[in-house]
Order: sequence, then structure tokens, then C-alpha cells
Amino acid sequence: MTWTLEIHHLDIGMVGDATIIVARHPGNPPAQAAIRRTVLIDGGKIGSAPTVNTYLANTLNIATVDVIAVTHFDEDHFYGISQLLKNNTLRYNSAILYDTGRLDGHEDTRYAEDAYGVRHAVDSEYFEYRTTAANKPGPFVYATQHVNSFDIVDYNGAGQAVIPRGVVNARPSRRDPAARNWREPHWLLGKDIMWGNGLVEPNWAVSAVPAYAPGRPSLICVTANKYVLQPGGGMTFCSNQPVHAENDDENPKSLGFLLTFGNFKYFVAGDLERAQEDGHVNHEMLPVLQNGVKFRLNPTDDLAGRVLVVKSSHHGSNSATSREFITRLRPAAAIISTGPRNRHHHPAESTINVLDGYPEAPILGDPTNAGRHPPEPPPPPLRPVEHFLTGYREPNVVPPLSYGGTVSQTAGDPAGGLPGHIVVRVTEAQSNLSPVGQMRRGVIAAGNATNAVTGYAPAPGLVDQVGEAGGARGVVQAAARATGATDQQASQALTAVMWLGNVENNGNPVNGLVTRANNAATAPGATPASIDGVINAYPVAIRTSIGVQGMAIIRATMVTAAGAGYRTGIANAATGAGATADEALAASVAAEVAYATNNGRDDAAYAGIAAYAAAHAGATPAQAAVLGAAMGALVQVLDAAETARIVVDAARHAALNAPPVVRLTTQHAAFVAAVTAAAHYLGEPDDVRDGVRAALVRVGVAGGAATGAGNAARGVANAVNPATLFTVSYDSVNGPMNVDIK
Repeated sequence: MTWTLEIHHLDIGMVGDATIIVARHPGNPPAQAAIRRTVLIDGGKIGSAPTVNTYLANTLNIATVDVIAVTHFDEDHFYGISQLLKNNTLRYNSAILYDTGRLDGHEDTRYAEDAYGVRHAVDSEYFEYRTTAANKPGPFVYATQHVNSFDIVDYNGAGQAVIPRGVVNARPSRRDPAARNWREPHWLLGKDIMWGNGLVEPNWAVSAVPAYAPGRPSLICVTANKYVLQPGGGMTFCSNQPVHAENDDENPKSLGFLLTFGNFKYFVAGDLERAQEDGHVNHEMLPVLQNGVKFRLNPTDDLAGRVLVVKSSHHGSNSATSREFITRLRPAAAIISTGPRNRHHHPAESTINVLDGYPEAPILGDPTNAGRHPPEPPPPPLRPVEHFLTGYREPNVVPPLSYGGTVSQTAGDPAGGLPGHIVVRVTEAQSNLSPVGQMRRGVIAAGNATNAVTGYAPAPGLVDQVGEAGGARGVVQAAARATGATDQQASQALTAVMWLGNVENNGNPVNGLVTRANNAATAPGATPASIDGVINAYPVAIRTSIGVQGMAIIRATMVTAAGAGYRTGIANAATGAGATADEALAASVAAEVAYATNNGRDDAAYAGIAAYAAAHAGATPAQAAVLGAAMGALVQVLDAAETARIVVDAARHAALNAPPVVRLTTQHAAFVAAVTAAAHYLGEPDDVRDGVRAALVRVGVAGGAATGAGNAARGVANAVNPATLFTVSYDSVNGPMNVDIK
């Protein structure tokens, strides 16, 4: 008998947050009792309380909530919890309550004295919340009642934060004549709030897990009051606020939790901000980065340590979920809590850009489109993350108040009253599977099968590095790593092509420079002068970014006659414009193999520009030619076999004129082609097979051996169904949905 885990993200019908985590073990009654542990994290606004209570009672049939966590004291997170506690139903009377601790203000009065003795009004709902929680009889426990969230850090004489902050001995006041030793603001760090481990207060309801139920999920606090747990067990203090305001803003003080169940990991952290997620150089400190929570969530910074599901902090706003954060965590899915009447425009377009696989800011910028990427942007250079929104669609509001993105799914229909509760489910069997995903498995299978035939021995860890190459269009980055080129050189190749197709018509590449030049070249009566006229009419900023060498390559791909002299004509044009011999060689080879695939001059131009840019960034001719060919395969939407063939051709043709020291051997070329094709198609088993077989045949391996290697690679790539790591479902209409784990 085994554990199961459920994470319910509630659509509360408005802006706000409420998450329910349920861990279950069936036991074997009567000898072995069934186990269930329920954690409620936040409760939305006051009007959300009935929705939360009804969901617990009717949908989940839960009579007793074991743990309540309030991530921070914003209205849309804790007001609902306050109402649930004040209703005094049996469902919440046995819970252990955790929050960030006491704010500025005494828990027993509606007014508070600050450090200067000035009295301030306290949020009346906060007063009711603390009063209710503090006065509830046992077995209810208010675990963080005396945690200091009002004076969270001290500074030494050099203006450096003292980490960790010690116990605060609060001075007496008129309202509280007894001084009190308050617990440290980081007191909750490292504690497993699902089970109460490490909490030794007398009379606390700490739940012991019976020996017949090993492997339970855990819910560890990893950030609290701007303190962040580190992989080695220490902590940092991450803040981007001035000293006088350290205690004021609740969002960066949010509690953050890492839910771990075998190899499955999930992160939730209220309205936490990027200073705590990514790390920050604290105000008035020496310029030393304080590592953020991303270092604790994926200490090894690889696919094996990935966090498979992320609750996007602060409802997907632009204050969190940065490009660096998602790149480090490598999630397969993100959950965004949002709703109708969303005056904050959550989720932010910068967050959606990140989840769609782009930088936060659009490529080239798009001032006419409120910071979004264009409707038909260039291929994403990084791994896209499927994201689920509890609700944002408001069909009667134009433009919409928030944005979903290209790989999003909106649960329910807030405008139509259909709820969008999102549930993530994980079985114990799923939790024991490797989280690395289909792409890495497919790339490893392709590389190993190819090398078994050719005898090529890649550098240690190289196949893993290729398997990390990000995104549904990560082919160029994969090709770079396989050849030994750098990610920066791959980025230059991608960026150069993006400049060409991301300007007009909201960035639709079909109206870009290359296509316009190609249309001019294929028009009746075309002449070099007419093609030059189209090219020279393109915006100066874009022509400048490509450079005179790049512009010469585009011209040459359009005007050079097909045949044996095609590559020579492009190389001569490039060197005539000032390109080096290596840059010209890389560009001409990549353009030639792209053109030969389908006689597309536009595709040849894209490939040539990408290769030139990579060579200009320092890649060898063979490396740059492969990057350009990979870009050509991407632009042409070639299948796996064609991708493999074009990459082999680029590698081998570049070797004809390159010095031996920078050539790719035949065995290396086959490896590069096979793993690039596998990465291009995200490690899908059939594509892995086709890429391996085509690469080997292209370098001269007999058809039978190539087919056998392809079939072997497919078998390895297909060994584990990638969609079995967890399931996502929402509302009563849709059953469980598999999320492709790339």
C-alpha cells in the first residue's frame, strides 16, 4: 500500500490564493490505520472562505484540517483564513497554524506603538485573526504566535545585515507591561510543517508516521521573513529594500515551502519576490550576492534536481518568476492563481514570456504591444513551461485584463461561472520515476546508440549537457553543446535570425527581411538591383544590427546561381564585405546545405546568417556551420531524419577547407547529427530512431546497422512514458491531463 499526493489550487472566484495539499496512505485496516494529512495554505479574501470550506467538506470530504499556513498578511491571502478560524467549525479546531509571526503592533490591541513610541492603527482583520488564533483552545496550536516579524534584521557598524537575527527582547509598553523574548524571524526555516518534525513545544499535536508507511511527502519551509534556507543548512538574508523599510512590505516576507515526494518537487510561496527567489545584494551591504531560494530548490542546477511544478509567486506578477528562476528550476508545469475583476493584470506578460520560453523582455522590444512578444514570435530559445491559470478569461473586456501565453490553459470560465480548480496528482510510483524528462532520455539514447556503431567517445558529461539544451526549439543550443561551441555562440546564432523576422506586422517572420528579399528574387523580371532595393529599404537599425557582412550574405543567397558555385559565390560576397575566411566558410557551407534541402533561398539566408553570427562570436567554421544548419532545419521545419542529414552535411563540408585542428571527424559528425535531431524533436522515440538512422547512413554506415541502432535508440527513449510523472486536472468536465515532461 502506498502514498498518494494531491495539490488543489482553488479558483476562489476573485483575485486571491488558496491551496490545499493532501497526503494519503490507505493503510490496511484494522491492523494498519489509514493516514491522511491535510494542509491549507492561504484562504483568499473574506468572501473566499465559503468556497474554501465547501471544497474541503464536499469535494474532498475532509472533516479535519491538520495544518494551516498563512504565507503573509495580505488581504487576498489571510482574510479568508481569519474568517474560517472565527467561524469556529470543528474542521479547523485541531490545526497547527503557521504564519510569518507578529507584525508591528501588539496582538492584544487595535493600536500599536512603533520603535519611536508612536501609536498606529492595526488592520482590524489582522487584530481579529491574531486574537482568534491566540485564544482558540487546544488541540489548536498557534505555532508562530511569538515569532518576530516586526524587527526582522539587525545591521552591524559596517551596514551589513547580521545573519541570523537573534532573539528580540521587546521592551515593555503600556499595553503589554511584560517584556517578551520573541522567536527569531527565521525560526520556521527547515521545519516540516506537514508533520511537525522538530516542533517540541509541550502539548503540540505532532504526528508520528507509522513504520508501515515510509516514503511520506514532506513540506519544508525554505524562506521566511526574507531569510532563505541554503543547501548546506545555513541561511541568507535577501532584501532589496532600504533599512528603514525592512519590516514594512509583506510580500518579500512570505513563507515559502518545498513539497517533496520521492523525486517529485513542488514550490509554493505566496507573494514572494525575486529578491528572495533569485538572491540579491542587500541594501547597504558590501556587494556580495545573497543566494536566493532557487539555490536551495535545485542545489545541483540540473534536470535531476528540477522542481517539476511551480506555483508562480504573486499570481504571476512581474515581481517574481524571473527568467533565471525558471531556468534554474526547470519546471514542467506552472500554476498561476488569478481571477476576474483583476485590476492588477495578473499574470504579467513578462512572466508569460518566461514560461513560453523567451526572455522576460520581448526580443527587440515591442512598444506598441505593451511589452508582449509578437503573436507569431520567433521560436523560443529556451524550454517552454506549460502553465495553468485558475481563471482570467473575461470575453466582454477588450483588451483582456491579463494574458495567457502560447502554452497556457485556462481552467474553467470565470465570466461564465465555471470554476477553474486545478489539481496536481502524484502517486508513489510516479514519484519514484526520474524527473529528467523525455528530451534528455531521447538525447542520451541517440548519442549512445550512434556511438556504439561509430566508436566515438564524447567527453564526460557531454551527452547530459546536450540533453539539457532547452526548449521545443532547442536544436541550435543542442548542436552547440554537441560540437563544443558555447551557449553564447548558439545564442548569437538564434538572435541574428530573430532580428530578421521580428519587426513588421507584430513580428510575423513572413514579413521579415529575408522573405521580402526572397519574394523580390523570385518575382518576374527580378534583377540584383531590384533585390538590393528591397534590402536597402529595410529599417536602418535592423540592417545595422546584421552588419554589412550579414547583408552581403543575404544578397548573395538570393542572387548567386544555383550549382557548384553557390557556396563560392556566398563566401566571396562575405569576404568582400569584410568577413574573415572562417566566417565566410561557415556561412557559405550552412547556406549551401540549407538550400540543397529544398532549394529555398530564404532558408539558405537564415542558415548563412546564423552560421556567420556564431563564427563571429568565436565558433570554429565546423561548429558555426553546424549551428547554421541546425537553424536552417528549424526554419524549414525539417523532420528528424532531414535534420540529421543537414547537420552531417554541414559538418563534413566545413571540414573540407578548415584546418584539421577544427574539423569534426566523421564519428563526431554522426554523433552531433543524431543528438541534435533528438533534441529538435524533444526526444520523442520515433524521431530519435529516425535521426540516428539517418545520421549513420549519411556518414556511410550500412543500412542494416543504422536501422538496428535507430531501433535500439527508440527502445531506450520509449522505456518510460514521460507523461506519468504527475497529472493535472480541472473542473468536473475535464478528466486528468498528462503534461509532457520535457
